[in-house]
Amino acid sequence: MGRKSGGKSSEPEFGSDSFLDVLANIVGILIILIVLCGVRIRREPPSTTLLNDDAIKQAQLEAIENWEAAKAKIEEENIKAEWAYKQAAAENESKKKEQQELLVSRRREQEKLDRQRDEHLAEAVRREKILRQYEDEATRLQAELDEIAYRLDLTQKEVDSKEAAKQNQLVALEREINDKSTAAAELERTVKAETHLLAVTSQTDEQLRQQLLELRQQIDSAVKETRETKKIRHYITPLARKVQQHELHFRCKNNRIAYTNLDELLVQTKEQAVARITQSTSRLDGVAGPIGGFRLKYVLARPNALVSEQVMSEGAAARFALVYWELDAESDFVGETKEQVLAPNSALRVKLRSLPATRHSVTLWVYGDSFEVAKEVEQFLHEQSYTVALRPLPDGIPIIGSPMGSASHSH
Repeated sequence: MGRKSGGKSSEPEFGSDSFLDVLANIVGILIILIVLCGVRIRREPPSTTLLNDDAIKQAQLEAIENWEAAKAKIEEENIKAEWAYKQAAAENESKKKEQQELLVSRRREQEKLDRQRDEHLAEAVRREKILRQYEDEATRLQAELDEIAYRLDLTQKEVDSKEAAKQNQLVALEREINDKSTAAAELERTVKAETHLLAVTSQTDEQLRQQLLELRQQIDSAVKETRETKKIRHYITPLARKVQQHELHFRCKNNRIAYTNLDELLVQTKEQAVARITQSTSRLDGVAGPIGGFRLKYVLARPNALVSEQVMSEGAAARFALVYWELDAESDFVGETKEQVLAPNSALRVKLRSLPATRHSVTLWVYGDSFEVAKEVEQFLHEQSYTVALRPLPDGIPIIGSPMGSASHSH
């Protein structure tokens, strides 16, 4: 029987083993036929007439001729089978070559498709990287715009408040000047009447001179009072300088002074960020605290151009920047009153003992209801040689900061 071909083609191949199997089968069949003929002749009964030698030879010659004819026929069939085998082998070789060429072509096409796929993937990665850069830049610009808008709104409110206060002061001053002028005119009429009366009653010259002197002094005093303007106590904003020392942040609200613990909250923020940052992280939001009654809401992102607080995770090359923070108090009544602050063992004094004025400055975040308290505390801090910066805040606006925010300025 023929063996199975080891090629990849699904069509059967004509091999030499199949040809030899067919040839062996034909020879075996011929041998079996010859043996059967011999057995049949031997079993036949002997003829009544004796065969002579010529008949035997004739029979042998016929058998030889039959055998040679059968042999020639087998050889002819073998030649045809060999030719068919060669033709089938040639066709099979041609098909095999075509299949190999087709396989090579398909491999080249597959390689081309793989290269195109890799190029598309690389392009997609590049575009995604550019998109992330645009998103980071947009986030930075939005934060900067928000900070500018907030500062403009705060400045406008301050200007409006100062303008209203000036208008009120001018109205009060004009009313007081009018009152003084009326009083001076009335006093002048009184002086004239008294002078006329003295002349009529013929008093002595000394008495008249004395009375006239007193009246003139009263007139001069009244005129002087009418010309004097009311002194309004206000704080002129001098040329400020940017604070270069380490800042200590305090909040002034509800006539209370509270230390915000901003430095301690920033340290806790870094610790949280180091524990949470991974290579795939691009932005982190969280809350640190509470410490001393204050919490710190923060936003960390990969920096572009502006960098404030850097956070480095151990074993990783991912640097992060603190792009926004917001202080949130647990209560509006956190801190000490003015009397408590100025006491010898107040929390403010205790805190300042470990933070010398040579290396630290103080920033007071002041709400509208605590300006008077803030000015007194500012005076106290100036007496202790601290550089002080006052930063007013509208009601309802928290203490916030970002790399795009303005630095504190001392006066």
